[in-house]
Amino acid sequence: MKSIKYSLALLFILISSIYTEPIMVEQADFFIQPGKSLEIGIGGSYGYAKYFYAAAPTVEYENKDIVIPAFLRFKFNENIELSVRGNYRMLEETEFSVNKSGIGYAEAAGKLKIFDGCSFKLQGDIPAGNADISAVEGLNLGARLLLTVKLNPLLLHLNGGYTYTFAYTVNGMQVDPGNYIFGGASLEYEMGGINPLIEFIVSSVGKATLGGVESAAEPLLMDIVPGFSLQIDNIKIKAGLAYSLDSYNIYNWKVVSTVSILL
Repeated sequence: MKSIKYSLALLFILISSIYTEPIMVEQADFFIQPGKSLEIGIGGSYGYAKYFYAAAPTVEYENKDIVIPAFLRFKFNENIELSVRGNYRMLEETEFSVNKSGIGYAEAAGKLKIFDGCSFKLQGDIPAGNADISAVEGLNLGARLLLTVKLNPLLLHLNGGYTYTFAYTVNGMQVDPGNYIFGGASLEYEMGGINPLIEFIVSSVGKATLGGVESAAEPLLMDIVPGFSLQIDNIKIKAGLAYSLDSYNIYNWKVVSTVSILL
């Protein structure tokens, strides 16, 4: 029973790590505007869930997940944008007694413009912390196709991609996470000031192997995220409130935000 509970805790960390980014849907156009070459920013997210099971309705469980990322983007030329990101993560989950904190992933990514409104992105996530004490897993490699359609005053962003996850060891257990497919759509209304937006995000996660035992779960994770974007001179702000539409109790809701400066 203890090994099953531990395996479930690992699976919780695996699928919760997918949604640690503030506002997931990405625009195809470069973030850095003409005349600028660098963007530096910081973000934050707080996810919370409280739930119980019908078999024991008086016993409640809680999840708390805090992520603080910092990032830097550099426009190499008119067709290539490079970025690096790191984060600090604190994860607490009472059902499986998960309590981890520390440096999370270091991310390196490159975006290649194919044509106006269409880009291709490659991304690598390298665990910067110890999986025994930090809420991190193994190396992840992903690719995404990004589309942006301008329907003045509306902007429609569409993303689709695949992430391959490598096996790693935590507390002596070999873990092979499930690869996952990501899809997202965002609709933004350009008002010339505060631009309201809404996102829909879905991720299909493959079966994970924990200690040589394949998990039967293939989670389908779904979120809806109302929010806004705002730019004041060289300062950019983006924030939203994510609501979970699935039943995996990673979080019921999550506040997400970023603020950055263009140089």
